[in-house]
Amino acid sequence: MSVQTADAGLDSKLWSGRRRALRRNLTAFLFLLPTFLFLAIFMYQPTVNVIYHTLFRWDGFTVERYVGFKNFITMVNDPNMHIASRNLGWFFLGWMLQRISPFLVAELVFNLKRERSKYWYRTLFVLPMVVPFLVTIMIWKFIYNPLPTTGVLNRMLGSFGLEQWQTAWLSEPSLVILALLFVSFPWISGWPFMIFYAGLQQIPSEVLDASVMDGCNVWQRMVRIDIPLVVTSIQLVAIQTMIGIIQEFAFVLIMTAGGPAKASLVPGLLLFMAAFRGDQMGYGATIGVTMFIAIFILTLLSFRYTTSPFARTRRTRET
Repeated sequence: MSVQTADAGLDSKLWSGRRRALRRNLTAFLFLLPTFLFLAIFMYQPTVNVIYHTLFRWDGFTVERYVGFKNFITMVNDPNMHIASRNLGWFFLGWMLQRISPFLVAELVFNLKRERSKYWYRTLFVLPMVVPFLVTIMIWKFIYNPLPTTGVLNRMLGSFGLEQWQTAWLSEPSLVILALLFVSFPWISGWPFMIFYAGLQQIPSEVLDASVMDGCNVWQRMVRIDIPLVVTSIQLVAIQTMIGIIQEFAFVLIMTAGGPAKASLVPGLLLFMAAFRGDQMGYGATIGVTMFIAIFILTLLSFRYTTSPFARTRRTRET
């Protein structure tokens, strides 16, 4: 009898504990419910809707017409998409190289001996972030003005007697991508600098002291210590850069509108023109879904082939 009573008491305690845990979980779920609803209405539902419209020909107003995968076939055979993809490759290479300069500057500032100098350099390189990027674009558009009297770059060339180099920088198909890549030169400020500098600050001081005792010079320390230990920061910057490059269209739209002769056309701008200027919402949705798949695959590859030394050490110990 006593055993049955003890079992009943134990079951009662277990049940009451489960009810308390359920009540706590329910309370947490109710607090998170508005966030879930917001994500479902404003993120997940539009995403599913875009995927749905890739199977239809639709101008945004009239009745949809089912076409299956014809939009994808049209995109693969579209010469404008071929041009945009090629231009995107050049932008990809150029902007990835741009992200190296903030790391080198962060490395230089991090190695400064005087704390006051570090403070002033950090302020100097972060201050340009206050300027909106749209303002930066308009400034560079003024710099590239083709008139020799108002264009800053052409006027500088003329003052040095280099009139033969003056040109319409944004109107030359062979120069337009290079001119766009030079926007925001020398590319040393902004969030990549902050990410790299924060990553360098996380390197243990014992490792740095040991490198000094071993006689490492600046180059050896950067290649063998700093870069391997901030590989997660490099990975973050690379992923964000890839996503930004694939999605980019406003910058090109303001500077060149994809010209001249489609020499600066990119997939994001092609999506915008097809969906909102060409009344081809289904085709625009197809380009958008393709861009999403490309971003997803590149992100997976980045996580697959870029790991920090700490993760590799942990994985080795586990095996």
